Amino acid sequence: MKTHTFLPMLGLAAAALLAGCGGGGSDPAPLPPAVPPASVLQGTAATGAALANAQVSIVDGAGAGACQEASLVTSGTGSFTCTLKAGESAPFFVSVTDPSGTVAPMVSVTTQTPTPGTPLVVNATPLTTAILAQLAADHDALGIFNAHAVDAAALALTTSRVIAQLQPVLIAIGAPAGYDPFTTRITAASTAGAGNTVDLVLDVVKVGTDSTGNLTLGTIDNPSGVAMASASQAGTPLPATDPAVSSLALGMQALGQAFEQCFALPVAQRALATDTTIPYSMGGSSVTQAAAACQPIADDAFRQNGFDAGQIYYGILTSDSMTGAKFSVPQVMQFLPKASTSFGYDTAIVNIRYVDANGIAGNSITLAADKGTAATPHWLLYGNQQPINMVVRASIRRQQQQAPVTQAPFNTTATLGTFQSGIELFVDKDGPGSTNLSAVRVKGPGLPASGLLLNRPIASAEAQQSWLNIADKSGADPGVVATRRTNCSCDIFYLQRTQDVSGAGATALRSNPNGGNANAGQFVYWAHPLDYGAAAGTSSDIYVPLASLAPGASYQVEVFYGDSGMPTYAFSKTLLSPVIPATRGVFLPWNTPSPATLDILDPANPLAAATTAFSVGWTQNPSAEQIRLAQAFTYNGANVVNQGVGVNVPKSALSVVVPAPAGLQYPVLDSSGASARQIQFLYRTFDNSLKLASYRFN
Repeated sequence: MKTHTFLPMLGLAAAALLAGCGGGGSDPAPLPPAVPPASVLQGTAATGAALANAQVSIVDGAGAGACQEASLVTSGTGSFTCTLKAGESAPFFVSVTDPSGTVAPMVSVTTQTPTPGTPLVVNATPLTTAILAQLAADHDALGIFNAHAVDAAALALTTSRVIAQLQPVLIAIGAPAGYDPFTTRITAASTAGAGNTVDLVLDVVKVGTDSTGNLTLGTIDNPSGVAMASASQAGTPLPATDPAVSSLALGMQALGQAFEQCFALPVAQRALATDTTIPYSMGGSSVTQAAAACQPIADDAFRQNGFDAGQIYYGILTSDSMTGAKFSVPQVMQFLPKASTSFGYDTAIVNIRYVDANGIAGNSITLAADKGTAATPHWLLYGNQQPINMVVRASIRRQQQQAPVTQAPFNTTATLGTFQSGIELFVDKDGPGSTNLSAVRVKGPGLPASGLLLNRPIASAEAQQSWLNIADKSGADPGVVATRRTNCSCDIFYLQRTQDVSGAGATALRSNPNGGNANAGQFVYWAHPLDYGAAAGTSSDIYVPLASLAPGASYQVEVFYGDSGMPTYAFSKTLLSPVIPATRGVFLPWNTPSPATLDILDPANPLAAATTAFSVGWTQNPSAEQIRLAQAFTYNGANVVNQGVGVNVPKSALSVVVPAPAGLQYPVLDSSGASARQIQFLYRTFDNSLKLASYRFN
């Protein structure tokens, strides 16, 4: 090998020597000019787990694409690299969009131009997005990306103040000195590898909003947190985290790996035995034997809302589309040390997110427990150990009225569009623990002092309804109220509403129904001043305790059976996402219903005729979540179809057909005021909140 390498070099040297001796040779050919090193931006898109396969857009201060690459997509570990075009200079604006819709768009920026040959780090995370949101009047970080303009001094000041707020947490988890959320390199956790302590910051620190819509910083063991600093206001430092939170990262990675190994197997090899004869009132169909690869996922004692592990995961365990599904490292939504629970273990509320083989995103929120030791933690899914299928979650609804407000009988304030915020109290009337279930009472932040009592709907009026209705807020005996049923289709307790969905009315509150008189019980599913000890006519921005409706808020639940006035079960539910003030609804991204959908709600349009199905559609707002469910509700005197069939919407679909219940028609819509139609879209959220939009006539 040395000879073959050396001889050509020797020959070249000899040739050069001869040419230099005047033998008639020409001067050697000039060497090609050196190619200057490229200017490169590198970063990681992460939420605590790597955000893989996400679309990355990087633009310069003129809004033009800054990268030589035709397109940028994050790797399996969330990383991306942009080779800047010649002559590009800062600032550079970064947006990252998750095609599955499980993560909201993230934004970042750098005001520095990288030195050629030395890559410059610019990460995109919920924390960078929140810092940029603090620079926008409407707290919309995407607005800064779209405007491709940033106040560099305000950015630097806000960033330094936020880092100061995080110092106790950074020290507790061992983050590197000089940590900066934009520029400190992240190794993001994935099922293939653990993250570094910079990624752990994103596991532990959570961005939220307070009762006025302002941003907050919290941690997984202190979710309510503190107000986030800005360029105009320094913030309060966060307290140090519980030492046990550091074990969560590896525990969650192990759970993510177990899910991927389980679902790498085809259905026949992962769901070894099933029982489809179990009635739904006892949890329904179950996988009774799973593959060994699936065993590390759940504890034998798992129970979530009345379902065992084989029941709650039956759908995905037996679905061919889940074979090869990709799982993120589960997100910890809240950490609960064993001293604060009745379980006897450190526990965490976790959000398990995945994308199936067809690219459709899904998630499951449950409780995990550390069944190991202090020296060797061992996290398993454990469930909330509760006996009925119930959800307590924040809700915001856009309700847009199509009836003309200038024409009787529609010319009342009730016909205006409005944003409505509230708390959904969903109780499955047919699910686990539902046999002889008569009522459920819920007490907690934002609810009347006596609590809300829910019971079964009137079956003849709402045959398709699967949930309990809010029936009373007076504290009456459950056995008595159980016989006093409603047909309101109401499991959301509304707290506030705005005057309109656009213009000045979208940020101004309208009084709640009946709020000006002394009859607090006329609308049981609306907050009333008297429910909170305020005088009739008081504005809801005064008496509704929005500040207490933050992540971590606890609700006490009592479950009643038969005509008993004593509860059989009592447990608590945790609010996992904040209740958004109604006045903030206009700042949220919403999809737009198609003209043909609105034609269904126009009595003068041929689509107002009686029909067995509605074809509905919408335009996708790039910043909004996708639609996951479409529903139709109609009414026309005796021709009642008050509970239209809901239709699940496939990923990225922009239309769907919503049929009437079997054997029925949607009745004709007229302009008499005696008939009504409503098309409702539920959004594909992944934080346990409920976001929906209703378009209605009358």
